[in-house]
Amino acid sequence: MAVNLTDGVSIGWEAKVSIDVVTAGTPAGAPKIICCDKIIPRHTRELVRNSTGSMCGDVDLSNSRAQKGRHFLRGSIIFSPTGAVLDYLWPLLGMTETTPLTTYSLGATDVLGAWNMDINFGGSIHGLANCVCEKWAIRGGKGSSPIQMQIDYIAETEAEEAFAGTALDIEDVFAYTDMTVFTYDGTDRLSADRILIQVDNKPVIEYGASVTMTDAHLGAREVVIATSLPYSSTHDDMYWTNRDDETGLNTVMTFVSADRTYTFTAATAIGITALGPVLARGDQIRTPVTLIPHRSYSAGRVSPLTLAMSNT
Repeated sequence: MAVNLTDGVSIGWEAKVSIDVVTAGTPAGAPKIICCDKIIPRHTRELVRNSTGSMCGDVDLSNSRAQKGRHFLRGSIIFSPTGAVLDYLWPLLGMTETTPLTTYSLGATDVLGAWNMDINFGGSIHGLANCVCEKWAIRGGKGSSPIQMQIDYIAETEAEEAFAGTALDIEDVFAYTDMTVFTYDGTDRLSADRILIQVDNKPVIEYGASVTMTDAHLGAREVVIATSLPYSSTHDDMYWTNRDDETGLNTVMTFVSADRTYTFTAATAIGITALGPVLARGDQIRTPVTLIPHRSYSAGRVSPLTLAMSNT
């Protein structure tokens, strides 16, 4: 068999993602190409069939007793964010834009924004219409990998299309050492060896009698901040204070690249107490920390999570 050097193989570097913002109050010039680290589609269509009630003298099911049902179009895009990418994507994630391209917050009446997305899988280009953000997360840890962001999407329809989009500005990624501020209850926590900020919109999805999604609304949204700290006298409050605190304490994280500064603030983060295992005498004793940001019920609403953005 002769080696095929033209169309026998598709390679990951050929894959591209383009996002076309279709909500108001967002940067102009859509669609834009987002350089991704991973693309994880979970696209399928349900099979509607009656297997338990088929008694017709044959061990195998007849194709007349099967039809196709709803389209389930979900997936994840994972990328190393830059200022240009984050500026473009924040309006899509279900936060209130209090000042355009400057401040965002989780508001009492947030709505899910919708966007269109093209994914080039090499062999074919999949056009996804009316995508919404199911969940987004920023995670990083000490080491040589940059901070990553993951967006889980749910789409209405999928069709084979042509790829369209222009590249965003080339800017620096964020190293873990670009986290210049991490405080909890006013105490420096930069000895954390990892960090996770996650907002799960838990959207309520409606299909009705349609084969495609007909509506999506924010559900019981939950925010999580997770990290790991040395169990030292400086940080032992992450156990003792969190064990009894019911009102929440202020958490601030600032990430600074050569281009953009992002500051996340969770004003009333309530901790879940846990102690880490001690497995060997050479192991560092660390405390696993999970914080659940809540809105404040004091005078005036205080958002569970806010984001301030500025040029560096």
